[in-house]
Amino acid sequence: MQLGEELSFITSTRFAGRGYLQTPRTYNVIAGSYLVVNAYAGSVSPHILQQAQTKLENTKATLETADQAQIGALTRQEILGDMFHAGGLGYYAQLTALSHIMGLQAKGQHTLAAGTGTFGYEPNVDYFFGFPRAITTGGVAFDIPFLNIIASNDGDTNKKRQFNQQVGILSSALEHAVPEQMFVNEQNPGEAISAVKALQKASAQGQSIYQITQANQASTLPNIHHASETMDEIRNALNAGKEVTTHTDAVQVPGWSGAGYIIIDPTTGDGAYKISGGGNGGFIIYEAFFEIFWFTFDAVKGIAKANAVVGALNFLFNITEIVKKCSGVEQWYLIALSIAFTALFISLSIATAGGATLAYSLIFNMLGTIIFDAGKQHYCK
Repeated sequence: MQLGEELSFITSTRFAGRGYLQTPRTYNVIAGSYLVVNAYAGSVSPHILQQAQTKLENTKATLETADQAQIGALTRQEILGDMFHAGGLGYYAQLTALSHIMGLQAKGQHTLAAGTGTFGYEPNVDYFFGFPRAITTGGVAFDIPFLNIIASNDGDTNKKRQFNQQVGILSSALEHAVPEQMFVNEQNPGEAISAVKALQKASAQGQSIYQITQANQASTLPNIHHASETMDEIRNALNAGKEVTTHTDAVQVPGWSGAGYIIIDPTTGDGAYKISGGGNGGFIIYEAFFEIFWFTFDAVKGIAKANAVVGALNFLFNITEIVKKCSGVEQWYLIALSIAFTALFISLSIATAGGATLAYSLIFNMLGTIIFDAGKQHYCK
């Protein structure tokens, strides 16, 4: 296989005793890419977070020795693979933690049934009548399809559909936020793209945003000016009874120009949050690609520290619920307990390494939910 040619990467999800719950999906991987294959379910293991942090620390220490023999012995997995693996962990850790907070507010439940996809470097290819004729520096690409288990606490199907869409929007936003957390700073400016980000940029430019259905497609599709492959996918989705949200014209970030579009099942709220090219994910260009390790190491720790925000949001939600449902001594008792709990979490976030902070954020939010739900049921009416 020559550089620039495409290899079909096919994934499907099967659960024991339940068969295949996801139609086999093909992602065309460009020869010359370096991708990490993500496969996660449930939540991110604290043990794996610690392992990823340790590997990055060891590689960073080797690079800082300036010993050419030691540096030359490093593998691509140690320089690139571990970094992209840490990015995938950061994505899923933030997705599960933030969707948990959203579920508390929306009175819904979200569980990651399975997340399979790729995160890594992909080159740009110039094609001539379908054949690759030139390959140039590309960027970092996210392609993360996954299966969610969504429920509403009271069984209301409309609330379930709305919460499902909220989780979908969050997942798309993280597809540009995580690469920016990892690769963008003042010294290395850049901008990532995702379906949500593309729609946001189009709106800021004054473009119209259309929600297209079978009923209005005849009048709205002539206003959409995307690539033929994207338009074909939109038409196929509409013919299948789906709804599509998109903008009128291409938007740009450095190294990428195209469209963002969301395909939604109006009955369930399930959706595909896509950018032109067929990806369920995001993209960011990074020309100085092999100079990024030191910044990425710090950024991974930054992702972990950012999860302290989850603890703060949980604290505010708990206080609101306590004031609303409790009174007297019990109210002040639970508020004091909430303050102490949050202070402990933040102190651990400041004192511990990045991987440990991610682990603490997940564990403490889970324990916090259990403790305060039990406290409100026992002490409050």
